[in-house]
Amino acid sequence: MSRILIVEPIAIIAEDLAASIRAWDPDAEILTAAAPEAGVHLLSAGAKVDMAFLHLRPESFADTALAGLLATSNAVCVFMGHSVNRDRDARVLSLDFTFSDTSVADVLTLVLPKKRKCA
Repeated sequence: MSRILIVEPIAIIAEDLAASIRAWDPDAEILTAAAPEAGVHLLSAGAKVDMAFLHLRPESFADTALAGLLATSNAVCVFMGHSVNRDRDARVLSLDFTFSDTSVADVLTLVLPKKRKCA
């Protein structure tokens, strides 16, 4: 069973992403947070995750408390939204907001067997 954190301030996007994840892995445990601080709260209780979908800028994420907790989990980070510059951040895993079950499944299939660390 996979444990996945979603940090997304827009509830409908978080819900749609959770549904796409469950379409790929019905047994996945999904933790959702509207802000990075809420994600820190979830993980500071000792919860470990395999993967995190983050509506955050990669360049401002590295020095956050959430980044440290995800690194402790060896979680893979996937950055979402328009804040990811795909040309500049080519090494960063990303997911567009126009995601589908298929595009989410592609990311999950790529990540979960290999377990790459957050950048």
